[in-house]
Amino acid sequence: MKRFVPTTQKIIATCILETQGKILLLRGSQASDDSCEIFGIGYFDVPRFEISFGSDPEEVIKDQFVKYFGQKVLGAKVVDVCQSVRKENSVQVFEIIYTIQCDDVVSTTGSTGRFLFADISDLKAYMLEP
Repeated sequence: MKRFVPTTQKIIATCILETQGKILLLRGSQASDDSCEIFGIGYFDVPRFEISFGSDPEEVIKDQFVKYFGQKVLGAKVVDVCQSVRKENSVQVFEIIYTIQCDDVVSTTGSTGRFLFADISDLKAYMLEP
């Protein structure tokens, strides 16, 4: 008998915050919320959040930026949307990539342990390539 494999879809909001030529990165264990299983995350990665059914992605981003950084998001602009199928062809992931603008950008010098700002030219040292 053929095994039935349930299929699901996920929506992920990926957030790129750039300031002074640096990109915000979170530690790998915090690069996504607890329910978000994103594959290929390196030691650091850009913030990514799973969007629950019926939720507004921009509202989720605003809430998460307050939670992680105490930052108010002034704007979120969609720059790309992509999709992939994973987990033995049973999970389709739609990723919405945003650029983010905040009111008061957290310090870009040093790191806090939870996150850091990395020079664009140094991103390969922190992240796994897709």
